[in-house]
Amino acid sequence: MTRKAQSRVRRAAVAAAITVGTAIGAIPADADAAVSTLTIAQPGGTGKYGAGCTYTLTARVTNDDPVTFSVRQPTRLANGKLLRFTFDVVPHRHVAIFHWSPVVEGRFVLGARQGDSHWKLRGADVGRRLDLGSSCSGI
Repeated sequence: MTRKAQSRVRRAAVAAAITVGTAIGAIPADADAAVSTLTIAQPGGTGKYGAGCTYTLTARVTNDDPVTFSVRQPTRLANGKLLRFTFDVVPHRHVAIFHWSPVVEGRFVLGARQGDSHWKLRGADVGRRLDLGSSCSGI
């Protein structure tokens, strides 16, 4: 290949690299990871949550990065702090699902967040279990 042809090939490669670089830079970055909504399945029967029943928490999120669910229950530790558990879930099509089964009665605070975003929080009052056969509820 002659020097003139090599020079043309180099210029074309540089032009292509600049074009690709500009196109990549023009692609908008994903929005910050965040939970847009957090819902708790409504209990059947009496309409109250019951200890020993299972409920579905659904977090709708901006992307499929892992979601951290938090369950703070009304059980105090020796230092006086409330007992809290966290669980990481990988969403599917921007939806993360977590099954929650409270084992004690009282006020629970349930939350979800993605990355370092703010927590979306929901409260749930849990009563004694009432087994209704086809559903589980609280009283």
